[in-house]
Amino acid sequence: MDLGNPESVRSAFEAADPEMIIHTAAIADIDECEEHPELAWRTNSRGTRLVSRAADELGSKMVHISTSNVFDGARGGYVETDPTGGASVYA
Repeated sequence: MDLGNPESVRSAFEAADPEMIIHTAAIADIDECEEHPELAWRTNSRGTRLVSRAADELGSKMVHISTSNVFDGARGGYVETDPTGGASVYA
């Protein structure tokens, strides 16, 4: 599926009708994200929003897996309820 395309995401999940979605898709290469910020946003931000919306519309549970690079790195030991604030396009 094309994570940046709402119709692509919706139709893929409608066809699968999953009980749970484990969302791991992303461009995790920080240098790649810095070099191609539009692609990083389309895949990592918009794509995640579209997957989340599809899960909600289908009544599916969703687990999103990311990296610690979304945090600022000031202290470490982060948990999922900590505020994000990374210093890169990826974050």
